[in-house]
Amino acid sequence: MGVSEDDYVQLLSALLPPGPAWSPEDVAIKGAAPSLLRVHQRADDLMLELDPRTTTELINRWEKCCGLPDE
Repeated sequence: MGVSEDDYVQLLSALLPPGPAWSPEDVAIKGAAPSLLRVHQRADDLMLELDPRTTTELINRWEKCCGLPDE
């Protein structure tokens, strides 16, 4: 999916309660966005790993599960 770090900054900013306690430009929000983006990207990668036709990282597990290589 085409999600960016800026998307996460906007999402986190939208979750903040209104008022002067939090600023949408807070460094904590900008600091959390890259981590959330990495989690999102890894979740996308996992969706590809669930299909043996598109797996790369879990190929050894798929081969073991399917009894491959057949000797």
